[in-house]
Order: sequence, then C-alpha cells, then structure tokens
Amino acid sequence: MNFADYYALLSLYADYTSAVDNGEWDRWPEFFTDDCLYRIQPRENHERGLPLATLSLESKGMLKDRTYGIRETLFHDPYYQRHIVGAPLIREAEATGS
Repeated sequence: MNFADYYALLSLYADYTSAVDNGEWDRWPEFFTDDCLYRIQPRENHERGLPLATLSLESKGMLKDRTYGIRETLFHDPYYQRHIVGAPLIREAEATGS
C-alpha cells in the first residue's frame, strides 16, 4: 500500500470518528455504500459464532432511518462519548484497478 492510500485511510478513520463523536448524524450514513451491513453484536455472541446482534442495519437506507430515530424520537439526558481510534494495521493489500 502506498503512502497516499494509507493516509487517505487514516483520514477516513479520523473523519468517521469525528462525525460520530460530534453527533453529526446526517454525515454518518455517507461513510457507507448503499448495500452495507452495520452490526452491533455482543462479543460473547461473536466469539461463539452466534448470529444474534443487538442492532443490524442492512443498507444505507436503514442507516438513514436510524439517524432519524436518534435525532427525532430518542429523548433522554445528553449522552457523551468519545472514540479513540488507533492506526489501522494493514496486513495485505491488493490493487483492484478501481
């Protein structure tokens, strides 16, 4: 992987984390392709090969619906979170021609 691609990947990680941490929910779905899969799964289920997930969104449309729910229907005290994302470890990279 060349430096320009690695730097673009680091920038993507940082931009994604910033959008989530700052509650920029309209930006969040734009980090995904139309036919994405976003799952929140308990570690125990993952380690045991169990498919049950707390949240499973199967398209960008479902992500957008989730952001609507976050903005318009959830009413609670402010919730603050902060993500710390380390540098990605690239074990293998292939040229795709795209």
